[in-house]
Amino acid sequence: LTLRLQSCRSHYRDAIARVNAKREKANAWTILKHSIGSDLTRLTIPIVFNEPLSFLQRLTEYMEYSTLLSSIAAEEDPVKRIEKVAAFAVSALSSNHGRLRKPFNPILGETYQLDKPEFRVCCEQVSHHPPISAFHAQGTGFKFYGSINPRIKIRGQSLEIEPIGLFTLELESVGDVYTWSNVNTLVNNIIVGALTIEQARPLSIIFASYQIVPYKEGNMEITSHRSGLKCVLQFKPTTTLFGSSERRSIQGYITNQQKHRIRAVYGDWTQFLASCNVESFKRSFPRWTKERSGTPLSRTASSPDQSSSVIRLVSDCDFAHPAVTGIANSTLLWQVEAKPPFAPEFFGFNHFAMELNCLKPAASTSLPPTDSRLRPDIRLLEKGNLEAAEKEKLRLEEKQRLAFEARKKSKQPWMPRWFFLGTHSETNKPCWLFSGTYWQRDWSNCPDLF
Repeated sequence: LTLRLQSCRSHYRDAIARVNAKREKANAWTILKHSIGSDLTRLTIPIVFNEPLSFLQRLTEYMEYSTLLSSIAAEEDPVKRIEKVAAFAVSALSSNHGRLRKPFNPILGETYQLDKPEFRVCCEQVSHHPPISAFHAQGTGFKFYGSINPRIKIRGQSLEIEPIGLFTLELESVGDVYTWSNVNTLVNNIIVGALTIEQARPLSIIFASYQIVPYKEGNMEITSHRSGLKCVLQFKPTTTLFGSSERRSIQGYITNQQKHRIRAVYGDWTQFLASCNVESFKRSFPRWTKERSGTPLSRTASSPDQSSSVIRLVSDCDFAHPAVTGIANSTLLWQVEAKPPFAPEFFGFNHFAMELNCLKPAASTSLPPTDSRLRPDIRLLEKGNLEAAEKEKLRLEEKQRLAFEARKKSKQPWMPRWFFLGTHSETNKPCWLFSGTYWQRDWSNCPDLF
């Protein structure tokens, strides 16, 4: 079982200032306890809880495994194609693992671009209340776009992040369109214990006067609007009402227009996604989950016997990756690139994230003055100057507030520069669409944000 991937990273840099280990200790609960049940997207938090990236840059991390998109665009078999789309959707979540600090809220009108040989992507903060970030990526044979309106609330001992929005993948060669929405993210143990991250959703249950917040699976439904195929993925929580569940596991099925199950998919959102026939899945999935719960994936012994129900899945990649086990006769669709060993000292960043805020001297002239790389508060935090970064963050927030008051007084509504609110071609619902003029690089009408 072999998956051949080519890493798309052409590094600008492999590290940032080694300051994370020196950061002062801070108790998130002292900040969050006064906002239980409220939407926390507008809450101002101390910079010690931030990572040195804007949320627009975090959106761009969806493109880390862009080689999957090229493979999807070239795939003629609709079943194999939706398998790969599912792998891409899951891969976009893998960077959340170990990322326990909050990205900076984008300023209204803030932008971010990443222009690489394999693809180019443009992001813009198109709304402030509610906060909406739009993005559009394109490469050979595909367009990938969408928007997110994140809502953040406290649920028991967890912080729930609900990424409201729709993602769309258009394939020019086959004329197919895929849509899906992301599952919720939970940051657990915000009051006491070690912080952990799950892709699931809370289920509040009241016993007498005591509230218990167990978790239930989060569902992701991927729809092919041409073939009628669907792939529904269940992200299993680690903790449920009745104890432990499958550790970070995913399971689901691909169904046809008659709603018949024609293929099974499974994996771990932090490590890999694979597919197999439905019969093998029903027969072997319980054993696979049992084996995973007892032995870490990276230490599970492989079996040379290909007829056994649980075997080692092999990935032929040009980057380091952890070992994984899977069900016999599986196809390995995607596997995560291992983070560098020093990632904990660098905000939990992987290689792709470390290059996102890199500002080359030659590149600065081709960027609009609204690009996230030019934000002084993020740059100062990256350099380890927390005090100066906090002052700049407050200055920019005040500048944004004054700009809002000026627009309100003059009755001039905000108009995004590079996106417009249109109608989705498949769902007929409102959708932020890319105007296409960004790459003409005319920055004469850009606002002064920083």
